[in-house]
Amino acid sequence: MKTFSKTFAILALLWAILMPVIFLPVLEAASGIGPVTRLVHRMARDLRSALPKEPAGGDAMVNLPAQDVSNTAGALDWAGKAIDQVLGLRNFDTAVSSVAIIILSICVLWSGKRDRNTAT
Repeated sequence: MKTFSKTFAILALLWAILMPVIFLPVLEAASGIGPVTRLVHRMARDLRSALPKEPAGGDAMVNLPAQDVSNTAGALDWAGKAIDQVLGLRNFDTAVSSVAIIILSICVLWSGKRDRNTAT
């Protein structure tokens, strides 16, 4: 049983250390979230560039199609920010769980060492 707990603790330590460093960026790249956020922001920028310029007379008149384009660009910006926030929360969750796994693994390794010292 001591060998199992030691092996399990070492594997958990490796997982907790490698998950945020190696696996998380690979998962983000594989899911395509980074290119999607860039695409969303580029689409919003392109939509805004298609908006007609305001008249020089000072009266800001916007017709309904231009307002729809502006609303769509705002929605795209919101979607890009929401995706970025979800990624931030996932990164935070991964960091917190990694720290918890590291602490628990150290406790398991330390208790195995303490049991060995008290047995002799």
